[in-house]
Amino acid sequence: IDILGEEGEQNVNIDFLSPSKNPERFPHHDVGYFIIESNGRGGIGGCSISIDSDKDENTRSRAIIEELTQCLGLTNDSSFYTDSIFFVGGGQQTTYSTMDIAIIKLHSWGAIRNGMNNIQVEKLLNEAITNQ
Repeated sequence: IDILGEEGEQNVNIDFLSPSKNPERFPHHDVGYFIIESNGRGGIGGCSISIDSDKDENTRSRAIIEELTQCLGLTNDSSFYTDSIFFVGGGQQTTYSTMDIAIIKLHSWGAIRNGMNNIQVEKLLNEAITNQ
């Protein structure tokens, strides 16, 4: 699957592979794995995603959603929110939680800036959740 920015300019590639045949594409033995490529100006230029083709449809769907979202720059998993698509160790969720949506909105709107402290970010996050 190729996702295009401008016509003819591939910026995300998703490969469905068997880890037993492609172990180098699954270095942490996860269902999905992504690598973000730099654009050379401090931003994201593209992303390569590997999805374990040996898993069931629900597990693959969850991995696709998580890895695509992480390619936006939200690269960390969470051990705090069990309903999050980013929950460490996975889960069965195939949709974004309320918290996930708020974080994605804040990230894509550029509301969170370098130098902000936890209190400032939490205030923005609470406002985003309230306004959903």
